[in-house]
Amino acid sequence: MKLALQVPALNYVQRGALARTPASAFRLVDRLAPTFVMAALLFNFALCFLKTRGLPIGQVQVIVSEVVILAAAGLIVLPTASRPTLTFFLLVGAYLGFLRYFNPYLDLKIGIDVAIPVIFWVLGEKYGDTKGADRLVISATVIVLIVGAFEWFALDEYQKYFDIFQYYVDKGSADLSQANVNGTKLFVSGIRPSGEGREVFPGLGNHRNSSIFLEPIGAGNFGAVIFFWAMHRFRSAPRLNLALIVAAAVIIVLADTRLGAILCVVGLISTVIPILRRPFMLFLLPVVMPLLILYVTAVHSNGSVDNSFMGRIYSSGRLMADWGPLQWMALQPSLIAAFDSGYGYFLSNFGVIASLLLWMFAVRRTGLPSTGGFGVATALYVALSMCVTGSVLSIKTAALVWFLNGVLSHEAPAAPKVTERPKPSPFAKGRGRRASFAAAP
Repeated sequence: MKLALQVPALNYVQRGALARTPASAFRLVDRLAPTFVMAALLFNFALCFLKTRGLPIGQVQVIVSEVVILAAAGLIVLPTASRPTLTFFLLVGAYLGFLRYFNPYLDLKIGIDVAIPVIFWVLGEKYGDTKGADRLVISATVIVLIVGAFEWFALDEYQKYFDIFQYYVDKGSADLSQANVNGTKLFVSGIRPSGEGREVFPGLGNHRNSSIFLEPIGAGNFGAVIFFWAMHRFRSAPRLNLALIVAAAVIIVLADTRLGAILCVVGLISTVIPILRRPFMLFLLPVVMPLLILYVTAVHSNGSVDNSFMGRIYSSGRLMADWGPLQWMALQPSLIAAFDSGYGYFLSNFGVIASLLLWMFAVRRTGLPSTGGFGVATALYVALSMCVTGSVLSIKTAALVWFLNGVLSHEAPAAPKVTERPKPSPFAKGRGRRASFAAAP
């Protein structure tokens, strides 16, 4: 007991350390915070360029680069991280170790996917602001448009510098057997098959623009996020945000992503439905979606697995319908690989109960509900995207999404506490000092 009394409390030590930290260090971190988000957006693009120029870039280098960005951002937020945040990471690490013991085929990348939202949320909350977030969004959008224009108008020249298909083969995300699918060096989905045709804007050809994201779905996700941000910040600068909305539409159209277009429409509708901002409603979104997928699969038992939206829904439902209790708990591997099913990948590697607890943590009152319409759009973005793709988990766009939410949670005005001071009684006059103190609250 005597030793315990001599050890200062953890909170006191943290406050003392923060008090001794120079103000210039905090200003430096404030400026560096958006740099981590930009690095997350661009590192795959940069590695693809280096790979095409002859450097030996493979799966190890890609994973190490992602971990370095995430670890650097984590070290920045560590001094100001709250005790619940630190406890969260300890519990997730212990839980994944427990799952790995029973399921040796567990994809440990799920740990990175879970860490990205928390680290970048705290980074935005502690070291971001709305003006800096606006500059980050504008800069990223300009870069995406410039690279996208290069790819669109000079595709042959573009492929001399970016052999995207070989990059994905070397990092283990594509197979050489798919080399002749589209006849280019783009990603497999970079060209629409001639039989399908363009989905969003017919007449532009079968080329799907990927820009810095190297695959069209990433560009479509980015366009949807920019649309959400511009809608949320529209009143602060109408002309600028109108330009961002137009840019988001251009990115989605050139990428020909049906999902991106659907997300923009759903996000726009959500702004006029206030009930969606309630934590319980946000919690229900990704809970209801897997049930709907299973229902659609059961109703259309003779459905076909193809590249259409319903084909992907059916594929995801057939995957989950094949699971037993242990697969739902991530204690046994799924017998069918989850290629285009975000829910299938996440639930089979994290377990349904832990996933529900994680989402409950995300939609608590100080979480997504505190960021207003952008938080609602984010919840819809996650819930809908996970039906047909796991790209929503990729750091390329996830870092930006959760950083912006963190900024908004910090900027959200707190509800003022109104305390009415009681009016002094007229009979209190002349009762001296004791009477005046008695009237004070």
